[in-house]
Amino acid sequence: MGRQCQLIVTDDDLGSLEALLRSRGDTSFLSSSANEARNALLPLRSLRVGGDAKALSRICYLAPSEWIPKVEVVSLSDVKIDVRIQESEVIEFWRSYCAEGQIQGGRLYYTPQYWNGTYVRKSETFVKWAEGVVRAIKKSLVRDKASGDYTGEDALSKIDAGQLTLIP
Repeated sequence: MGRQCQLIVTDDDLGSLEALLRSRGDTSFLSSSANEARNALLPLRSLRVGGDAKALSRICYLAPSEWIPKVEVVSLSDVKIDVRIQESEVIEFWRSYCAEGQIQGGRLYYTPQYWNGTYVRKSETFVKWAEGVVRAIKKSLVRDKASGDYTGEDALSKIDAGQLTLIP
């Protein structure tokens, strides 16, 4: 039901992806943090993680900026929320973990339809937008034919130079 692709990207690669998506003009960036009412996600300033990869959530969301997307946020506790990706009009973006000479892949994930007793197809407008965003991201990265992973130029050069080790 869901569509996903694995990404191996450094912070510099994230900066390039962000520039690409901002140039498209149709994508909003949402954090994994909710507002005080815990019913909506807060904006994300940048896809870049910055110096302290451990302190920042790897999860963020890409949403269409041309309309107010349906985002199902459920409060699990006073501090924890869950974004119901199946029902939401967002792309879940797990940014790569990259620190101390190691990099662990991330992923893009969205669903064009979901099961709710029967298959429920999301709007064609959302599906078309999500396919376009994922296609643009994939085109900007290098695909490894053996693994199917998409790797950023910076990550690839650092892995090839032995500066980063890919971890599962």
